Formats: sequence, structure tokens, C-alpha cells
Amino acid sequence: MNAPKVSVIIPAYNRERLIGRAIQSVLSQTMPDWEMIIVDDGSTDDTAEAAKRVGDARITVLRQANAGPSAARNTGMKRARGEYIALLDSDDAYAPTFLERATRFLDARPECAIAATNAVSVSCSGKESVTYAPGAIIGTEEMEGVVGDTLRTRIRHRSFPQIFFVLRSALLPELGGFDPDIHAGEEEELLLRWLPKGQVGYIAAPLVYRYHTPGSYIRDLRRTTHAKAVLWEKVIPRDQHLQQCLPSYRRFRDFRMFRAAVISVAAGCLDDAKAIARLWPPSPLSWHWWVGRTLVSLPKPILRLLHLCVGWTDAVKNRNAPPE
Repeated sequence: MNAPKVSVIIPAYNRERLIGRAIQSVLSQTMPDWEMIIVDDGSTDDTAEAAKRVGDARITVLRQANAGPSAARNTGMKRARGEYIALLDSDDAYAPTFLERATRFLDARPECAIAATNAVSVSCSGKESVTYAPGAIIGTEEMEGVVGDTLRTRIRHRSFPQIFFVLRSALLPELGGFDPDIHAGEEEELLLRWLPKGQVGYIAAPLVYRYHTPGSYIRDLRRTTHAKAVLWEKVIPRDQHLQQCLPSYRRFRDFRMFRAAVISVAAGCLDDAKAIARLWPPSPLSWHWWVGRTLVSLPKPILRLLHLCVGWTDAVKNRNAPPE
């Protein structure tokens, strides 16, 4: 059997009622040369059965004990045969031309290790909004191009690139997939491993629909805060290497750790805030370091008071379940 052009990896956990939308969006692609690997991450509903009912020979359904979305994506990647690997969450959907345009872009630009696209964000009420304005990512209003400095862009647009990018599968043996210990923001750690080997390409057309699903992991502020502490625990040991090969890395690190520390305090996750402070290498020329370290060094009673001042707001409450 010939290998497909692209392997679409979909991790799924208790998505019986939603996964059909993601599957149908792949079935509707203008480029038919794909395989779909759905990894049921220990669902307690009939997610796997719902996927199998589709009955397309290009779809493979795998099951594993619950280990989180990163581990599920890695399971799918190990089985992937495509030249490219496309990532799709089980509650999101592709526009019909996503695979065709992303793979054509990477075919034409061998210097790019990753291709990303614009997206449509769909609220719980169904309201749609395009994520990135024209010219926001590559500095011009051209429809596609190579991102000049991905880390600077990620400072300005903290969600870029989002998790539904496309990777060159040939780089996986060397660079590896997602870290299974990171359950939110896992694309950030992967980017910091992949960027020294290749650039990120960007297609300005909104080719993914990202749905704000109630109960999704990424919207749980306490869990994502804990995940950021785990993320930097993984990244900091590579600090010197990343500073040497990515000019914007240090500024990026200080900004992201500052943000993680502030959100940890706001969410009342004081242990995570203290963990981030312990990990944070000295950066005396960065005001983010001075302010962030000063904040998390305050006595816990003061930090708890700061949390109480903002913890009632919708932005902070955010379902605040404890990390698993």
C-alpha cells in the first residue's frame, strides 16, 4: 500500500458527540491523499465506536489508557505513514482546502519545518471571529509566507502557531513529538525543539475552525497554570543552547515566565508561582524578571490577598479544577 501524502492525527477523550464534525471535515478535503489516525485516549463514552461507524478505509482508530493529549498525539505519530503530519483536535474542524494548501506550501518551501494557518474562532454561542488580522503574522498582507521570527511573533500573538499546524514527518526521529508530561501549551515546548532546525510558514487564509467547547482542558486556568510550570521545568535545562541558536529566545522566555507567574498568583496557584520563580534564570536586564520575581517572592498571605482581589473575575474563575 502506497504511503499517503499526509497523516491526520486526532486525539480524542469523551468526544462521542463532537468527533463526527472533525472527521467529516477531513472527509471533505479537496486533497484525498490522506490517512486519519484517531487515538481514543481512554474515553469512558463511545468515542471509538462513533469514529469506527464512519467506515472509511483511510481511517484507523487506536485505543490507549488515558495519558493526556500529548501522549495520544505521539501514539498516532508512531503509526503515521505520511510525508507530513497534520494535527487536529477532536472538537475542531478543517476548512476543505486545509490539507491541500498546507502540504503545497511545505512542498515549495523546504526551509520550513512547520506550516500554520489562520483560524476562525467559534464561541459557545456560535459567533465567529478570525484569529489573526491581515499583516499580523508575516508583516505584510500577502496570503502566505515564512515567519521571520516566530518567538517575537508568539510574544505579540501568544497563540501563534496554534496546535493544528502541519509537521514534516522526516524530522520526527531527530526532534521528537510532544512531551507527554505537558497537558496544556504543549506546542510551545515542541516549537522550542523544532525551531532551530527549520522555520515556520504561515498561510493567512483561515483554514481551521476552533470551537470553544465547555469543559475543554485548555480553558481550565488552574490546570494550564500547572502545565506552564511543568513546561518550563522541561525547557530551562536547554536554556544556553536555545539562547545560542534562537536570538529572541531570552526575551521570549522572560515574557512567558512573567505571564505564567502573574497568572499563577491570580488563579491562586501559589505553589506553581513559586516553582516558576525557582526555575527562572537570572535576567537582570529584563523588567519582566525583576517584576515577576519580586511578585512571587512576596509572603504567601500577601499573594493570597492579591488572588482574592481578582479571583472573582470571569477571566480567573474559569472552572479552576485542580491539576490531574
